[in-house]
Amino acid sequence: MAEAAVADYPLMAVFTGVLAAEECARIIEAGGRLPSSTGMVNDPHAQDGVRPVRDVAVRSLPLDAEFGWIYERLIHHASQLNQQALGFEIDQVETLQLLSYGPGQHYDWHVDIGTFDLAHRKLSLVAFLSDPAEFEGGELELFFSDRPTTIPRDRGALVVFPSFVLHRVRAIDSGRRFSLALWLRGAQRFR
Repeated sequence: MAEAAVADYPLMAVFTGVLAAEECARIIEAGGRLPSSTGMVNDPHAQDGVRPVRDVAVRSLPLDAEFGWIYERLIHHASQLNQQALGFEIDQVETLQLLSYGPGQHYDWHVDIGTFDLAHRKLSLVAFLSDPAEFEGGELELFFSDRPTTIPRDRGALVVFPSFVLHRVRAIDSGRRFSLALWLRGAQRFR
């Protein structure tokens, strides 16, 4: 497993080979048996109020005997970055999400922290499950300098970054992009 800082930004990391191709396929298949919800979020500032900011199918993967190993693996790698570079107080984990983006689906620029319950998010984790040859578009971009940086989307890779970093998933042109999203939280908000 390799770790690399992206665009010389030391507060994030991409870990390659976190999940094997067979494990990615198994997660997609097992998660596909769970109920799906539409992860639609509309832009409240749009003139008609219905311009989607987020359009994706979401399945929640419980922390149980079937999916617990995924939580452990992802949290292990995120903890490495946190201990080496960030030092955030982390004491909670949210429910792991299996995300499925089809043609035209996307998630516009956003941060993963907010008000109320979202104010406690510290680290955002995204794991790539699909073979990049199986879809076009769907790039994960992070904006932490003067221009967006496209994150390598190798199957089985994990990207970990602070939840206050602006990011997006560009629209899918063709195929289907599967990924996992997980947030680690702390009792205290950022100050």
